[in-house]
Amino acid sequence: MDYPNHLRFSAAEVDELVAYLRFKFSSISDWPESESELAAMLARDLGERLRTRGDTLVEKNDAAFWAREPLCR
Repeated sequence: MDYPNHLRFSAAEVDELVAYLRFKFSSISDWPESESELAAMLARDLGERLRTRGDTLVEKNDAAFWAREPLCR
């Protein structure tokens, strides 16, 4: 079953957006945690973008698979 949905982040929620991105990117790439200055720059840039462009939506269309009955062996 498809579950289309999204998350909305405002400028006041930049920390939550950074935490979400850190979680999502951790499975595909290194987050710049070891580079504290880079991580701070990223947070500042995201905050500025949210303040000047308004809220941002992150699509997170999920899907779930339901079994009708247990697999018997």
